[in-house]
Amino acid sequence: MNPVTDLFSIPATIELANYMFAAFAQAIHHLPPAPYALAFDISNEEDDLRRPVVRLFANYETYAISKYPENDRSGKWRASSHLEAIWGSAIWEMRTLATIGNQYAGEGSFDGDYVDKKGMALRKKWVQALGLWYEDELKNTNFDQAFEIDGKIIPLFDDLCLSVARRLHPVVIEHFQTDLPILFFGCEGNFDMETISLALLANPITLLKGYGEFLREMCGVEYENFVMQDFDKENYTYTSFCQGESH
Repeated sequence: MNPVTDLFSIPATIELANYMFAAFAQAIHHLPPAPYALAFDISNEEDDLRRPVVRLFANYETYAISKYPENDRSGKWRASSHLEAIWGSAIWEMRTLATIGNQYAGEGSFDGDYVDKKGMALRKKWVQALGLWYEDELKNTNFDQAFEIDGKIIPLFDDLCLSVARRLHPVVIEHFQTDLPILFFGCEGNFDMETISLALLANPITLLKGYGEFLREMCGVEYENFVMQDFDKENYTYTSFCQGESH
């Protein structure tokens, strides 16, 4: 099997993607007006790449303004600028609106987290259907092989999340009467090439102007130019985009 080519022909992919879409769409329909952006926060349970987790976040202008350097007196992590307060993942209000695959909720977890047993089961079924599941013993007996398998799971989960983000734009428009950017957060924040590429592919260019300005401030104009590319994005998955191939 070619995991990249066959990903969306696998029933377990469709099942997991539909479950994610339904949970996130329902959460959006319960949001009050009007956030300026949404975000998919992608992580892994206990750094186990066989168990990816995604959470849906939203941020509001009132919260971002409260984090402007001149307004924030919390003594915690502070934004260095207005743009970072608005777009920087470290500054957002990390409140889970919906989550897929989360197996822990309690001390140290995000506000709003809950245990998603169905998502956990669908995720394992999906990884098994990809032919990429392995038992814990493999990390002890052949770490390099386990590491190689892990590296295949990450971009495929990114592809799955990207497909759901694209499907959510009509839901956002229906609920808020306007479209919103859907960003991506990861272990490196939201200004590494993985999260920037996902944001580029998930959104119309018109929604990314503010995010592009944030990237220019944090990383340089070449990052802004990258995220503001205009092309037929629907022909690309994250994986095919990284490989330079339309799909």
